[in-house]
Amino acid sequence: MLTVDFNVVAVFIQKIYTDSLVINEINYNSADNFDPGDWVEFYNPHEHELNITNWVFKDENDDHSFIFPEGTIIEPYGYLVLCRDTVAFHGLFTEIENYLGDMDFGLSGSGELIRLYDSTGLLIDTVLYDDKAPWPTGPDGNGPTLELINPQYDNALPESWAASENHGTPGKINSMFVKIPGLHLPVETLSCDIYPNPFRTSAIIKINSKFEIADGELIIYNLLGIQVKRIQHINTNQIEIKRNNLPAGIYFYKFIDKNNNIFGTGKFVVK
Repeated sequence: MLTVDFNVVAVFIQKIYTDSLVINEINYNSADNFDPGDWVEFYNPHEHELNITNWVFKDENDDHSFIFPEGTIIEPYGYLVLCRDTVAFHGLFTEIENYLGDMDFGLSGSGELIRLYDSTGLLIDTVLYDDKAPWPTGPDGNGPTLELINPQYDNALPESWAASENHGTPGKINSMFVKIPGLHLPVETLSCDIYPNPFRTSAIIKINSKFEIADGELIIYNLLGIQVKRIQHINTNQIEIKRNNLPAGIYFYKFIDKNNNIFGTGKFVVK
């Protein structure tokens, strides 16, 4: 029982529907004479800090996973490097402080699927990279890393990537960064509604944005993070998804409109 009077002040913090985080640089096969171990860099495209406590990074093997520890925060427009071997990494990149590890698994030198999930299990980003053309081949044991040329580009596409200068730019802007005329960070993160959900034949995704969609793209992934459908040149805020040949199961989707600089993700179930 309370015996004294006191005031309780409730502080409400607005919840972002989905916080995006971009797989921005990959070191999957180091040169023999410069080997910091495998590492992957993430970029926070928001003007707010991003707390990724209990987010999970995986390769294509579900048994290979790294859980980001309590209090892992990426500053606005900031970078974070996840290393397989922090000692080897810091020994060669002594000036870099925004890194953590150790992963107990490495990245395939012949290409593979890598995935990032938030603490609820929602797929945030995924890249299926390769060491063969049309992917840049320089990062395959020759010294450079695989760099995304702009965080607003679709990192599922090989043309969005380039071989870095020297041994990469962990923890900072990429050496092969390309500006997009007329577009500026930050990316606006938006909410999306889907109905019905679950569905059997088709559903509608509603994009909740103040902008009229000009040239949107919807990418659908299965539970493993493999792309199964892509709808391009979207000019409406309501997108119909037809089941077609999609098996029953859980799917994630990512919506991007580069013209308006907006981004959203979500999940649906096919019965």
